[in-house]
Amino acid sequence: MNTKIFKTLTYAALVAGLASCGNTDDLLQVSTNIQMPLSTGTCADAKYLEEARAWDVSTYDPAYEGIGRIELTASGNYMFLPKMGDITFEDIDDEMDYAPSRNSRADNGFEIISKKQTSPFKRMSKSASTRAYAQFPAGTFTKISDNEYDLSSAGTLIVNADGTLTLNDGKEVCKFDATPVNAYELDALTRRFSRTWEIVQVERAYYDSNGKIVKKRILSQQEIEDDYVRAVVVTQYGAFMRYEWDKSFEDYGMWRWEIPSKQFFQFAFREYDPYSYNTWTEYGLEQVFFYDDFAMYLEYGDYDEGGVYYDTVDVLKTRATNDFDF
Repeated sequence: MNTKIFKTLTYAALVAGLASCGNTDDLLQVSTNIQMPLSTGTCADAKYLEEARAWDVSTYDPAYEGIGRIELTASGNYMFLPKMGDITFEDIDDEMDYAPSRNSRADNGFEIISKKQTSPFKRMSKSASTRAYAQFPAGTFTKISDNEYDLSSAGTLIVNADGTLTLNDGKEVCKFDATPVNAYELDALTRRFSRTWEIVQVERAYYDSNGKIVKKRILSQQEIEDDYVRAVVVTQYGAFMRYEWDKSFEDYGMWRWEIPSKQFFQFAFREYDPYSYNTWTEYGLEQVFFYDDFAMYLEYGDYDEGGVYYDTVDVLKTRATNDFDF
């Protein structure tokens, strides 16, 4: 990426792009001194924010071997995940080869991030993805009582008085030892971010070596599916899960705020390995921008057109969704 260019959206262009998905002339702008607004408009809390819960679990039941966490998310989904492992972000910080500056810069308040190798939405190769290892149950949930939940296609989950969990799928009952997971502080930023985000549009801009935009276009549905996953579920318990266009489980990992004032978050993908839960395949930093019930991301890349090379910026527009139907 030609780092002398600061690629961003102007406020007017952002509003125009969100108001009209077909407006390809106004969605993307380039400037060396205009910063995309971090948060504009309002977005109601996720529908099930007050019902969200998470447990680290273990069981001897072979039917659920490898399950290490169960989450009920703010968007109304339940997730069975592999173990998250003991590695923390502090353990991997030294391996990061790029990071926003901790010191404020006069012009825009943060340093430009070098080109990311991956992102929460960017498709990974099958060899690097959890898809190569396992599939884990997911769906929607309905609260029956304070400690009882109907999990679509999985059965009834009961939180017992002793803190254990019981799952009854109608054929057998599985008991999990469980430890509640502490949520992040539910400030306005975390409340807005912790939900299911589904891609609705990607616009790509092409830049020449001088940083001049030469063309831009809306990606076709097939192009989007080739490059990106369909949805990412973000939880206030520090987890995220990615789902394919056929709604199958694609990958998972952990996240945390790195520079909340600039809406930078750090993320790390977990490699599913039943013999080791301390392997992380990819990690990096991402910045999120909000407009009403949309979240926007900028994804950097490059493009070779007959020997002519361009830097590219994809503007991902994602929409907050409740009750994502698996």
